[in-house]
Amino acid sequence: MLEPPPSLLYLVTANCCVRREPALAAGGFDETLKRPGGEDIVLSYRLWKAGWRFGRAEDAVVRHDYDRGLRAFYKTWWNYGFGSGYVNEAIIAADGPCEAPDGEPRWEPAVLAPYRPAWRALAVDVWSVAKAGRARGRSLVLSVGFGVLRILVLTAYARGYARGQAEARKTLADQTNGGEGPC
Repeated sequence: MLEPPPSLLYLVTANCCVRREPALAAGGFDETLKRPGGEDIVLSYRLWKAGWRFGRAEDAVVRHDYDRGLRAFYKTWWNYGFGSGYVNEAIIAADGPCEAPDGEPRWEPAVLAPYRPAWRALAVDVWSVAKAGRARGRSLVLSVGFGVLRILVLTAYARGYARGQAEARKTLADQTNGGEGPC
């Protein structure tokens, strides 16, 4: 279900290998993040700013243990959205866009923003997921089920993202006010 990101600006650390020395030099995982989702983005961002670039091993196979059930699935994608929204607001947007060498993608807040298609585009997106399932010999019911899961992913990620942004804004305001908070 986890597809590679559209660019290789960041890695999902559940399915990648990173050299130890550069990762430690970049500060490792950000331990101030309170929930899973976002720590891999921060590490990737720091590595990218230090000049490292990422690649894919197309023939690699990754087996990842995960919680089962729709509630756990939704929570996982909500956490991904939360982490992305928090990191985007608190770190990437605060730093400003990073310049990239010619031909490379660049870090900017839009990189992690949730995909919010119009209803027609959403229908096409869900249909393409279901159609891909049919092309792989899956039943119509299973293929439509994958389309429904796609809607769940988009919804959970967008809601988590908005909450992560709000949390980052609150944290930044608290830091600006000397930890006093807005009141």
